Amino acid sequence: MTSKTRRRSDRLTRERLLEFGQRHGVAARALALRLDRLVARARPFIARLDALELGQKRTRQLADAMTTRLDALSNG
Repeated sequence: MTSKTRRRSDRLTRERLLEFGQRHGVAARALALRLDRLVARARPFIARLDALELGQKRTRQLADAMTTRLDALSNG
């Protein structure tokens, strides 16, 4: 089950979200600007993950996952 969910979430990219938004009547430019803001606001929290006290390994895994997702959603 995890691998199936993982594969599905790996397809979450900026392009796919923009296409989805357009299909549902959201202007691509408005959605792109919102994604840019969200990504910019989320990135600083990666450095603060230690505050969650998940342990070194889990914190690194979460930081890696967040970085990967944010990179997929970023413009460039």
